[in-house]
Amino acid sequence: MSVDPDLLAEWAAAWAISRGKPAPVPVHNGFYLLDGRPQQTARYVFPDLREEVVRDMTARIDEPWVYLKFCAPREAVAALLPERWRLADPGYMMAAGSEILAEPCDQPQGYMASLTEQGGVVALSIATEGGEEAARGRLIPRGRFASFDQIETEETHRRRGLGRAVMRTLGREALRRGAEQGVLVATPAGRALYTSLGWETLSDYTSACLPG
Repeated sequence: MSVDPDLLAEWAAAWAISRGKPAPVPVHNGFYLLDGRPQQTARYVFPDLREEVVRDMTARIDEPWVYLKFCAPREAVAALLPERWRLADPGYMMAAGSEILAEPCDQPQGYMASLTEQGGVVALSIATEGGEEAARGRLIPRGRFASFDQIETEETHRRRGLGRAVMRTLGREALRRGAEQGVLVATPAGRALYTSLGWETLSDYTSACLPG
């Protein structure tokens, strides 16, 4: 199980743009990304699982919260990790072609959508008629790829079709900007939504680190 290295490269670059971080740095067959959060200071992402890469990276990393992330099954990654390393929550690399991105969007009644763009990021906000933000998402178009990031619905507004509205709206915006394929990394809950919209799971996205 692996993903196209070109797709991962575009996703990594888009992630850095979306989060306002430095551009990815090539390492082995993957990339280093500065994160900066207290419990995720940095990440290394790889399009596949190679035993020699795991050996080298786990030998050189001795600080907590520096993640290794592989497009590979959890059990395969776990089998190669040294004793102190721990797996994080599951993730999934997913993609959608132009026919899925083109699906029409029905805006839930009582909500209004607005799009803004800054620094290569298209930000979508869906708010109530009273101005309360209910859902949001980001699109980072990069040539034929478009990355979707930070798709969120506030808890009090869930199960009203807002997640679907965010994805459909951003999908059509991606097509309008010339994209042919959408890509994202999903949580288990997010994967259920995206699968229902026609997105395909390309690979498990398995993360591991030294805990603090």
